[in-house]
Amino acid sequence: MLGSLGSNQPVHLSESAQFVLPMMSMKPTPDPRARRDFTLNQFTMAIVLDDEGFDVSQIHFYPFNQAYYDALPRFLQHRAAAFATDRLLSRLTIGLGYLPSWASPKVRVSAQMSAAPDELPQITLTSEGFSQARVRGKYAPPMLPDVIKRIRRAAPYLDLWPITPRMLWSGGAKSYHFGGSFPHAGEPDSGTATTDRLGRLVRWDRVHLIDGSVFPNVPATTFTLTVMANSHRIAREAMQLTA
Repeated sequence: MLGSLGSNQPVHLSESAQFVLPMMSMKPTPDPRARRDFTLNQFTMAIVLDDEGFDVSQIHFYPFNQAYYDALPRFLQHRAAAFATDRLLSRLTIGLGYLPSWASPKVRVSAQMSAAPDELPQITLTSEGFSQARVRGKYAPPMLPDVIKRIRRAAPYLDLWPITPRMLWSGGAKSYHFGGSFPHAGEPDSGTATTDRLGRLVRWDRVHLIDGSVFPNVPATTFTLTVMANSHRIAREAMQLTA
């Protein structure tokens, strides 16, 4: 879309920031490398911090993936360390967590136009957030301390204990939970930043954006069905205008 607009003005993505949180269990499981069902998300935790279900964080739990073994230090992949490696992998679970976009940094999207008219622009993504932020301290992200507190409270019941010093933030736009680059607005501005309720930029009245780019914010939970419902609404209302 930025290429079609021919604009060098950046836009901002609203992203549900992703964090990676290792967990350890007191009780081991059988060797997960021998079980094919341990390769995908096994369960999901939703942490609701308000009465309306607005401030929600979501965490997917992955007990094993081959990438875990591949990421181990070389000495733990040696045959001599098999006993220790087996004990580690049988207790390790990785949580992929998400914060809603209103508690996450923005991602700036810049397009550098190509000299050739038939080539796509070069896109640059820049996170404006907390890639090095931790659970505590002055620069702790909004919501995160409360989310971690809830996870710790549930730890004895799940036998999943968070290792917060090893928590990592994924890079900008790596969560795949993003949108809001051209959000709906009651009165779209004269530039390229917003769309009307039919997903139209001021510049074009026959081009409709119907994906997550028109959402003003992005939740931590999966919003595929919301995108589908909104696109159906746009199509229905657009057809009514032409009837």
